[in-house]
Amino acid sequence: MRITQSIAHEYKMARAQAIAAAEARREAAYAALPRLRAIDAQKRSIAFALGPKLRDAEDPQALRAEAEQAIATLDAEAARLLADNGIAPETLAPQFRCPQCEDTGFIGPERRMCACLRKRLLREEYASSGFAPEACFERFNPDIYPDEAQRRRSLRAKEICEAYAQALCFNGAKGLLLMGDVGLGKTFLLDCIGQRALAQGYSVQKYTAYNLLDRMLRGMREREGGLSAAGLATPELLLIDDLGTEPFIPNVTYEVLFSAVNERQNAGKATVIATNLGKAQLLEDYGERLFSRITSPRLFSVIELKGKSLR
Repeated sequence: MRITQSIAHEYKMARAQAIAAAEARREAAYAALPRLRAIDAQKRSIAFALGPKLRDAEDPQALRAEAEQAIATLDAEAARLLADNGIAPETLAPQFRCPQCEDTGFIGPERRMCACLRKRLLREEYASSGFAPEACFERFNPDIYPDEAQRRRSLRAKEICEAYAQALCFNGAKGLLLMGDVGLGKTFLLDCIGQRALAQGYSVQKYTAYNLLDRMLRGMREREGGLSAAGLATPELLLIDDLGTEPFIPNVTYEVLFSAVNERQNAGKATVIATNLGKAQLLEDYGERLFSRITSPRLFSVIELKGKSLR
């Protein structure tokens, strides 16, 4: 996941604001309790003087213990002073949004990404993903289906999609093809997969077939905002909705879509495709090469939704 400039700035500002607010609270405490300011100044003086003294000390360990004891005595006096005046010591320290990373986004000398930053990046990806906000497996409602047979098929489809979203694979296949007429819930399941994959920490990108074709044609013309087949291999999960609604350009549409699917298969990446077309129409419109890729049990698991439209 990429850390954008806006998120980096957000963390920088949050940390600066927490520190500034703590400084303001401490200055207010100093104004009310002048002795507190003097105690902190004494502590700094002891710490600064310790370094030069250690260089010439015959017993550095004893000198260090003496300084630590003096600071501990001052800390105890400051604690009593704050308690007597009803001031909680923790209010004088910065109140960071995340105490683990102290609003830096990273933990430890190895700068391991903090869980708070990972969650923030996932929210950013989700917000820009184009997923329907209500699309999640937890909101799947089996009671909306008009008959028992359609309900059972849809529940099974939901189970397969949920299992796929966990590992970006089902029955050994890295691809998933959702087929069925309009209004049977394909886009909802597609978005549920994307939302769950994001929550799992996977990188996800979603396009309609129309937008995918448009972006890749731009890339061929080297215009800004274009996309290459190699670029499509970057996200761990690619979602392609509404295959079959894109404009047909002879000798172009098929090659563009085939190169996108082929590039991802070669990279071992997961791809989910949703289409209103049946197998016969897919074969007629896209030819044997692409059809055999997206219907091969080794490469794609296929879910066929049937029943009455829910729209």
